[in-house]
Parts: sequence; structure tokens; C-alpha cells
Amino acid sequence: MICARCGQPIRSSYVTALGKTWHPEHFTCAGCGKSLAHEQFIEKDGRPYCRADFQRLFGLKCSICGAYIDGAYVRNYWNDILCEQHLQELPSCFNCERPICTALTNGGIDLGDGRFCCNLCKPKVIGEAEINRRVLPRLVAFFRNYGLPLTSLIQGVPVRVVNLREMGRFAEGDTLHPTTGLIRKVVITGTSPTKTGNMGANIMNRNPSKQIQEILLLSGLTEINTTAVLAHEIGHAYIFAHDFPELPPVVEEGMAEIFSFLWMRSRKGPEVEFYLYRMEHNESPIYGEGFKRARTFMADKGFFVLLNYVRTHSRFPS
Repeated sequence: MICARCGQPIRSSYVTALGKTWHPEHFTCAGCGKSLAHEQFIEKDGRPYCRADFQRLFGLKCSICGAYIDGAYVRNYWNDILCEQHLQELPSCFNCERPICTALTNGGIDLGDGRFCCNLCKPKVIGEAEINRRVLPRLVAFFRNYGLPLTSLIQGVPVRVVNLREMGRFAEGDTLHPTTGLIRKVVITGTSPTKTGNMGANIMNRNPSKQIQEILLLSGLTEINTTAVLAHEIGHAYIFAHDFPELPPVVEEGMAEIFSFLWMRSRKGPEVEFYLYRMEHNESPIYGEGFKRARTFMADKGFFVLLNYVRTHSRFPS
């Protein structure tokens, strides 16, 4: 037998590994050089490594605890490599979905309703006064410039920021898409005398009057997430204001998501890209499925063709 390392004959004890034979002192770690004759080793590109050197040179290191990862791990949207157990142990930020910890986010805060916000997103959270003064008017102007006639029914509607418990009093999202915004609307039906018929008889004609009382917005959202939710609610308001027929939830929520998509794709930055990523990968059978179907048709025919089709047919094209 010939040693794969030195090329000399082996006359006594030997090691068989990697399909070859070696003098025990010549079968060594390609990293540190120590003998692996009586040690476990890991092969990489045909070369043996001790466990410590393999991890040092090629191993994945957890972004949170710093340990080398031997088993299952997760790589999140932000390219952090995480031990799986950290996703169970740590709360995640409601805005960016990062695990809240010192290493990744420098900690975070408890929003008091089962949600958390990390310290990276906390400075970007926007309050009710600023939303009403600056953010909502900017969104209304965007959609008006896009060519959508936003009536007085939508302009000037107040936004009220509420926590998750109060939001839950008015609506429930599905398990894959919690409710982050809601328009509170009413239809007031009155009566007024109208002359009609050959004899000029007076009859009472019912004239419904629509009103949007307020937009509810979930607290603790960053400005970019706030604008995305408000754009979605403007979509609902547009459908309500322009006398669309009653739509199935998957159609109405899908259309509202298109309004959010139109706004978000006009923005730039990593938070915008993350929000668009979440929209595209939303597995909700209502919000996610509705958005995918609406966007597919819009990519082929355009937004206004989609809008008119839904208004006419109360569904997406098959």
C-alpha cells in the first residue's frame, strides 16, 4: 500500500479514508494540520477537516447567538442566518419581521396588544396628527394624479390610530393577514318627493347618501407601512364611492391591494422592497390570492381595464 500523502509504502498501521490509504501521521486536517487518524472529520472538496476548522472556514454562524449552526437554520429576508429555535424564543417586529434582540435590532418595545416593534423601526413609527396633516393628503394627490377621480367622499376623511384590540371590534383579518386598516362607512337612506308619471302624481323616492366616517389605522406602523395600508383603504373607499356592485372578498381585497401596489411601486428603499416582497408572497386565500389574480390581469391589460372589468362583472377574468 502507498500513502496518499507521502507516496511511500505503508509497512505497519494505516488509515483508510476518502477512498485512499494513509500513514496515520499523514492523514491530517487541511486547516490546522493535526492528525485525524483517531478523530472524526468532515470532507470538503476531497480534503479532510477537523470539526473546528470546517466550521471556522465554511460553517454558517448564527447572526443572533454567534454559534456555528450544525442542523436546521433559517435565512430571513434581511439575509440574517438564524438558529431555528430563535424564531420560537424571540418576538418578531410587526413592521420588518426581524427577531427582536440586541444583536439584530438593538432590542425593541412591546406595543401592549400582543405585537412588538424593534428599535430599528421604532424611530420610523408615525403618529395620528402627522398622518392626517401630511401623509393622507399626499396619497390622495398621488391617486388623483394617477387619473382616479377621488370624490369629496374620500378627501378630508379623518384617520384614527387604534390598537389591535380596538381594531378587532370592527373587523377581523384572516389568520395570514391581520387587519391593519379599515374604513368605517355608512349608507343613509332618506326619502324625498319626486313627480313622476303622466298624471304628475307625487311619490316618495328613496335617495341613499353615502358617508365614510373615518379610516381606522393600526398603531405602531412605520411611515412606509402606514402609507401602504392607507393606499389599500383608499382602494376600498374608491369602490364604495363609485357604486361598484357587491364584490366577493377575494375580489375587493385583491383590488384594494392593487391600490397599495400602485403606490408602493412608486417608492424606493429597502422597506418598500420588503413590503412588496410580502405582498407577492402573501399566502392568504383572500388578500394574497386576490392580489395575484388582479396583478396578473393588470400586467396584461392595464389598471383601468382591470378596474372597469371588475366594476362590470364583479369578478376577476378567468
